[in-house]
Amino acid sequence: MKYDITVENQGNIDAYLNNIQTNTSDNEAIIFETSGIKEGDALLKGSTDVLTVIVRYNSNITSQPGNLNSSITVTLDYAQSDGSHVSGVDGPSIGGQNVEVVTTGDGLYEDSTRPGRYVYKGANPNNYITFNNETWRIVAKEADGTYKIVRNELLPEEMPFDERGYRDSGSNGAGGTYCANSSYGCNAWAANTNLVGSPAEFTNTTQTGTVLLDSTLNTYLNTTYLDSIKANADKIVSYNWGVGATYTAASWEDGDEDPSEFVAEESAYLWNGKVGLLSSSDVHLSVSNEEYNYLVIPGKYWWLVSPYTGNSRTVRGVYDTNFNDTGYAYSPRCVRPAIYLTSSISLSGSGTSSNPYKIM
Repeated sequence: MKYDITVENQGNIDAYLNNIQTNTSDNEAIIFETSGIKEGDALLKGSTDVLTVIVRYNSNITSQPGNLNSSITVTLDYAQSDGSHVSGVDGPSIGGQNVEVVTTGDGLYEDSTRPGRYVYKGANPNNYITFNNETWRIVAKEADGTYKIVRNELLPEEMPFDERGYRDSGSNGAGGTYCANSSYGCNAWAANTNLVGSPAEFTNTTQTGTVLLDSTLNTYLNTTYLDSIKANADKIVSYNWGVGATYTAASWEDGDEDPSEFVAEESAYLWNGKVGLLSSSDVHLSVSNEEYNYLVIPGKYWWLVSPYTGNSRTVRGVYDTNFNDTGYAYSPRCVRPAIYLTSSISLSGSGTSSNPYKIM
């Protein structure tokens, strides 16, 4: 039998687990095991974590025991966090394993744009994870403990972000007014009604109007593609994705962009769903101060979820080391799905390409 016990920090101060004590009654026929929450794990204000208790028979017992009862008491001793590392702990927990936070080179960094969030940076950090029997990469651990991951390989077929005539001027008004003057597809990820708060209109700062349909790529990823995920599909959580339009006039190599500006622009509109794409801030935050980034696929152009601010027809994308490229929404481009995994997962492995993290 397995019991998942949710622990919630209902206060307004971050905490960490100072000590965990497990006491069981004396019955050799029944074995208790705990997993999930570990000593040193942070429990941020307003967040939750999960302790899993597993009860099993002792396989070494070959006859019916006289004592049929057993009990367990687990005591979680939390302390107020002062923001420093817990003694004996090198960094935050990634699926139950403590990972060191670095400031140079490849590895896990503190996110400079959002407190309590961590991002992987560099040419080839140890952020490989097996999901759906495929290789993915952990992009970030969110402040609430969820994990943002992206498929390491591109999907086999290129696809438009939005098919021509579906939401633009060729839709006869079915797509709304935002893209009514475009004949190159529409760069909005989701319909107004599917955005958090259901705003009446969508704006990229230069154009404003109604969006009545999700993009064709959004629809595909959250129906056909989502249905194709067979392994660990229950670990995917619905999440708020920043889908607001972003602007920058320089290449990332110039070092002129402030990722917090991208985050602010993206957060102007939020879409809640299960399968999405990486955003402008994701790729900019993945560049370390020494190396360029593990997300680059030489010679390939792949879509981001971020519209361009200058018009309603072009979408941000990544081409080689150019993270600010744009393309017409109707153009076929490569696709790298991204998802969020629940904070309660436990991982084995070390995150390397030869020994990737695996969901236990």
